[in-house]
Amino acid sequence: MKKAISLLLCINFIAVALIACQKPSTGTDTATATTADNSFLETEPPFVLETEEEEPPEEIVYPYDNTHAYIFTMSDKKTDLTTINVSATKEFNLLRIQPTNWDPIVSYTFQPGEQVDTTEYPYVAYRYKAKSTVTRGLFYVVTDLHPDYPDNSITWFDVDTSGEWTNRIYNMKEINECWEGKLTTFRIDPINGEDLNAEIYLDRVGFFKTEADAQAFLEAAEDVDYSISYKLTPGYTSVLVPAGSVNHSSVAADFTMSDTSLAPRKNGITPLVGIKNGDDVTPVPVSFVNGVGYISYMAETKGEYVLYYPNQEPATDADFVKVRGIMTDEMLRAEAVTLETVWSALRNTLVDCVDEPIAVWAASLGLDTSNSQRVATATDISKAVYAYLNKLDADVYVDPDYYPAPNAIKAIKVASGSGIITDITASSLSGGELAGIMTRLVKAMLNQPVLPSNIKENTIKIGGWSHMFWDVTDADIKTLAECGMNMLVTTGELDAEATARLVLQSGCKYGVQTLLKNYSPWDYNMESPTPIPLSCYAFYDFDSYLGNHVFDEPGSNFFDEMAHLASRYHSALPGKTCFYNLLPMYANAAQLMEGAWAAPIEYYDPDHELYVQHVTDYAATVPGDYMCVDIYPLGVNRKGEKVVNYNDWLKNMDIFATTCRESNRDFWLYIQTSKLNDREIDYNDLRWQMYVGLSFGANTFIHFTYGDNLTDNGVPNQYYYEAQRANLEIMALSDEYMQYKNLGAFNLNCSKSKYKYAKFDNQYTDFDILKNVQSENPLLFGCFEKKDGAGYAFTVVNMSDVIYDEDATVSFSLEGEHTVSAWIKGEKVTLTPVNGAYTLNLDVTEGAFVVID
Repeated sequence: MKKAISLLLCINFIAVALIACQKPSTGTDTATATTADNSFLETEPPFVLETEEEEPPEEIVYPYDNTHAYIFTMSDKKTDLTTINVSATKEFNLLRIQPTNWDPIVSYTFQPGEQVDTTEYPYVAYRYKAKSTVTRGLFYVVTDLHPDYPDNSITWFDVDTSGEWTNRIYNMKEINECWEGKLTTFRIDPINGEDLNAEIYLDRVGFFKTEADAQAFLEAAEDVDYSISYKLTPGYTSVLVPAGSVNHSSVAADFTMSDTSLAPRKNGITPLVGIKNGDDVTPVPVSFVNGVGYISYMAETKGEYVLYYPNQEPATDADFVKVRGIMTDEMLRAEAVTLETVWSALRNTLVDCVDEPIAVWAASLGLDTSNSQRVATATDISKAVYAYLNKLDADVYVDPDYYPAPNAIKAIKVASGSGIITDITASSLSGGELAGIMTRLVKAMLNQPVLPSNIKENTIKIGGWSHMFWDVTDADIKTLAECGMNMLVTTGELDAEATARLVLQSGCKYGVQTLLKNYSPWDYNMESPTPIPLSCYAFYDFDSYLGNHVFDEPGSNFFDEMAHLASRYHSALPGKTCFYNLLPMYANAAQLMEGAWAAPIEYYDPDHELYVQHVTDYAATVPGDYMCVDIYPLGVNRKGEKVVNYNDWLKNMDIFATTCRESNRDFWLYIQTSKLNDREIDYNDLRWQMYVGLSFGANTFIHFTYGDNLTDNGVPNQYYYEAQRANLEIMALSDEYMQYKNLGAFNLNCSKSKYKYAKFDNQYTDFDILKNVQSENPLLFGCFEKKDGAGYAFTVVNMSDVIYDEDATVSFSLEGEHTVSAWIKGEKVTLTPVNGAYTLNLDVTEGAFVVID
């Protein structure tokens, strides 16, 4: 079991800065792109945006000591901001806090080098505004001298709930007994109590030597920066407000809909977003409602935004752009669009620009308008799209590995690397092809999936439970995928929206699905359920978003609440996984009742019926199409030799697998990857666990752990390559294995006491096709029949522990005439009988998957 590590609360990491789309460098790009006929190279100069030499960044001079000064939505420091029990979003240049549970928490855990010397820095400056029924908040301090949140580390403060900006300065040395030593964590409860309707805005907090510095820090608070775009997320919407659209009097309500419920389909029609002018409604071209009703749109003007329903559901890209007024029938019919058509389509995505002359608008983007009737190439369109996004300062994901040609210009990299333009070599594009580009542009601007997905369905899943306490990049997801994994189970550190979006985008590219932990309520109240975070709805259309890692190793006392939570989750996010993981059989009675944290695991109860009742109660109570368990059977003996130190390993496997079969659920299994029980895990250990899992019908394996065991801060280590070898061997047989369903398992020659870990009671005896099985070695067989059509298969696993280092030989015959093949060491080979008998040789811990057609 994961013990204390599984008790981590769900922590949502807040992005410290907006990720802007790639802007032109402050330099000249002299490289050009290749078109189909190279005419662009011969007739036009390189696409130049700015001069090549980058200006050195200006040194910022602060009117206060900036050593320990923090603005909630940005940071030039290593320390991370974390939140608990809140939905936290950046609204303009402020952090908007919406409580999702009792006791909202915002916390800084200081990295080495940034810990605050409390003797030198006694003053805390804090700026906020709040509307709430709760009138008290608190600071918690943790120092190296007081590391465990003692009661006297609390400083209470009265909360101004008028909704006006409030500046506060506190001399912590005078009012907090624990203000001594090095400050390692500073926690703020903006309100201390339950008010799910509270609205709180946080601007800054800082630690200072003098009261004058603290005052200067508060006075330096700025108004909205009008030169950058903003993403607002009130209710079930995300709103892109382009640069230059706000002014001094702007508030979020000027750009957002008053109805914040998810947008329902009516008569099969998905609503659109419009801006109301009297009785008229004008479509907002850059708008989208995803598969679960989450609304995204661009609002470049203040006004009343509403939902309305078109006459029919847009079925094609042409419908998509027509209904939004982006392209006309005439533009769509064009066999080869002109530059003017491209510029017009881009201009029509902006409500405020539709009356502006096309040439004037294009010139404002820095585009050459001297020959507007020339046929546009994909390169031309890339330029226009890039200039448009740059003008709006729009936040568009760009595949960091995308380089369409050596020294390709940025315009093409952004347009193509975002998935907006997929073919950069065409010498001309039709109106229909431009419609596809415009459709993808709209989705990319609103952070909907655009890049082609490589997610594979109906496959064995191999994943990793992972801490990723480093700055996760596209390369990290690629590294995980190259290890033979197609699944990631996160522990909370990837929950910042920008990071999670990067992980999901990269997951689409590399075929990796992720269970996020941005929704994992520790205490679930059926009367007042924890709201599902808006990001879950916003990410819904990503098929790389597998679901949420919600609850780990619960006791049966939680099953009713978990059932209610799962039903609510599945209703809100159909098709996503509300992920629970159950205890193994070596949990004791207290843990099976109250959860893994209820008692130390110094013993386990010999009454297996307790465990049978536990898993059958779960299956009968909690809805879902899978069940998951962690069973870690491997250890060492007193001599340090590798042994199986869980004597009921296969008994536990069989009880769990039987419940999965009887409840028609997939069997998911955590496997031992990290150094538990002093066991250094290698390829043999990993493949043995997986072949045993396959024998009992498991189709999902999760390494415990990946990020902090198979890698060193994301860099593969020796264990990574051991796991890679085992993973790829199992994944090789995935397509065939997934065509079969498990019937049960039986063992052979496991009666000796040294093989007691391989014993179990529920032996499957009806696999009549398999005859005359002969072996002197301990073996495990898993029995399968084809899900559709006729056919059988079985696994056979050498169950000799590595300490004995015994290879196994097995022979068998079959009832009737068949074609027989076997997956061995990741390769499929045809088996040929000799005198009617087939023979397999298995190394220690090796298994095979035998297919009988």
